[in-house]
Amino acid sequence: MQKSILCPDFRPSSSQKDIDEFGIKNGKNHLEIGYLPCRILKAISYGQLGITNSKYVKDILKEHVVYNSNMNELFHMAMSERNNYTKIKNAMVFVKDNFTYINRVHELIQCLCI
Repeated sequence: MQKSILCPDFRPSSSQKDIDEFGIKNGKNHLEIGYLPCRILKAISYGQLGITNSKYVKDILKEHVVYNSNMNELFHMAMSERNNYTKIKNAMVFVKDNFTYINRVHELIQCLCI
């Protein structure tokens, strides 16, 4: 991952069969259910540019990821940003400050102490 040119996180949509059988918010439909994958957090923490086709991931990670639902456009955007070390470093700090195991423990303790 650290030596890759790009480490994108592409989320799938369900097949029509899955939607017919289980509904639009089925487990295979990551774009619809708002799934935040650990893969994008890991890529960022390893010093890679965050790249996603998921609007939900973009909404959570904000300016710290490159997003486009069109894969062709996303590829070109990512290639032009892949050496933007300021963006990558800021994303790494954002993930460290908000998405680590320690952050989750602190949040649980806060919930229990209220």
